[in-house]
Amino acid sequence: MNAQQMDQVARQAFNQILPKSIEERKEYGGMIYEKKGFCVAMPPRTQGNPTTVDVGQHKPNCGCPPGTKPVAYFHTHPTYSVGGIKADYNVFDDPDKDVVIDHGLEAGYAGTLDGTFLKFDRKSGKVTTLQPRLKNTTD
Repeated sequence: MNAQQMDQVARQAFNQILPKSIEERKEYGGMIYEKKGFCVAMPPRTQGNPTTVDVGQHKPNCGCPPGTKPVAYFHTHPTYSVGGIKADYNVFDDPDKDVVIDHGLEAGYAGTLDGTFLKFDRKSGKVTTLQPRLKNTTD
C-alpha cells in the first residue's frame, strides 16, 4: 500500500469533516480501505460523543465494502475539554492505537482541534505529525 496515497486520502477526509466536528464538538471518523491499489475513505460517521467514535471497526471487514481491504482509519479530536475536564486532543493515545493494532490496520490518523495531523504507523509503532496542518475552521 502506498503510504503517501493513504496520508492524502486521510487529509482529504479531515479537510471535509474537521471544521464541522469542531463546531459541533462531536468526534467523527471512518475507515480507509484499499480497492485495486487505490485508497478510499468511507463517509465520516459520529455517534454524537465529544471524545469517542465507532468508525465501524467491529463490523465484518471493518464496515468496508466487500472485496476491499481495510488499511487505516481516521478520527477527529474536536474539543479542548469535556465537562470542565481537559481533553488530550493533541495525543494519539493507547485506545486510538488499539484500533489499528487489534484490527490489523496499517495506520491510524487523528485530526485535532488546532489542525494538527497525527499518524500512528503500526509497523514502526510511532506517532508522527504530518505537515501541513489541517483546515480546522469553516472560513
